[in-house]
Amino acid sequence: MTVYPELTVTIDNRPVQWEEIKHWKAKRALVVLQLFADYGQKVILKNQTLLQDAFHDLSDDDLIQAAKETKLALGPNKILELLQDEFKKSDEMWHQIIARTPQDAPLKEMHIQLDVKGLTITKIAQINIQNGFKTGLSNKEIAILEKAYDLHPEHYVFSQKRNIQDVVETFGEYGSPTHFNLMMLDAKEEKFLDKIDPRTKKIIFGKGLLASDQFDIQQYALHQFIPTKDGLHVDLGLFAPAGVPDTAIVGHQRHFAIEFSSLFINILKQMHSQPE
Repeated sequence: MTVYPELTVTIDNRPVQWEEIKHWKAKRALVVLQLFADYGQKVILKNQTLLQDAFHDLSDDDLIQAAKETKLALGPNKILELLQDEFKKSDEMWHQIIARTPQDAPLKEMHIQLDVKGLTITKIAQINIQNGFKTGLSNKEIAILEKAYDLHPEHYVFSQKRNIQDVVETFGEYGSPTHFNLMMLDAKEEKFLDKIDPRTKKIIFGKGLLASDQFDIQQYALHQFIPTKDGLHVDLGLFAPAGVPDTAIVGHQRHFAIEFSSLFINILKQMHSQPE
């Protein structure tokens, strides 16, 4: 039985329940744990070091928690240092993708849909989302990292200065982790104006560049928040170069599903815990 029936996720016209999405999340957490183990790093769960042979015995919850604890223990600077070779492979992949994409080829477009009953844009603004991620640490950067790690295991590094997000994640569960700079832009001033639903009240729009050389990877995210009669509808859109493999596009559907379902589940938990 779904714990949070207020949340409905639709991918390719198929309703997907939170239990399935959470299992996707755990499988990606295992990828993270294996990557750090391959680099000779300790994997930590509940402040204890895990043996690599024990990974397959962990529950979904423990896999997700271990990925979070391990990344927090390493810290972003160590993670960036460890993954330099992965970034080089990923940067080369993106340069190859753009090289094999015809100049005038249309972007590949992908969407998934989320509906949340009882939630409005105003309520999202009123809820202190950070409350769901407290661990007694007062450092603001650590709090932001915790939030990013809770949303998706394959968020390795996250920070934001002004309109630029510095992010390390695996695009579409494909290849090596990529070090991105995501520029948050005004979609109404860009070429995506025709993609905006007239009912939309809030937009998140970003463009990806490689952090190493600011290479334009021609990848965009356009997320639209639309009020409904009983809550909120969210259209999560991805636009990527024609040279990106379809497997990566499908993988990023799952990435969005994990990331935003985790966000709304944490908001719903807070709403459930508050007195009427």
